[in-house]
Amino acid sequence: MPKDKTVKERIAVVENEVKNLGQAVETGFERVGKDIKTLSDKFDSLDKKYVTKAEFAPIQKFVYSIVGAVGLAVIGALLSLVIK
Repeated sequence: MPKDKTVKERIAVVENEVKNLGQAVETGFERVGKDIKTLSDKFDSLDKKYVTKAEFAPIQKFVYSIVGAVGLAVIGALLSLVIK
């Protein structure tokens, strides 16, 4: 009879652990769901804070052309000093 009691106790312990595991999984899924919602909200607000690549392209070309012109002027000035 003592063996039966330990087996029943073991079964009860395993059953309790399975119930606790179920609760842990449920709360884990709830947390993951909340995290996904938070990330989704953050990505939705990115459109308002940042410029897209297509919107930035003309500004990028303008800045690159200005930097190129300044660089060309500096190289021209150095060449004119060397040639004199």
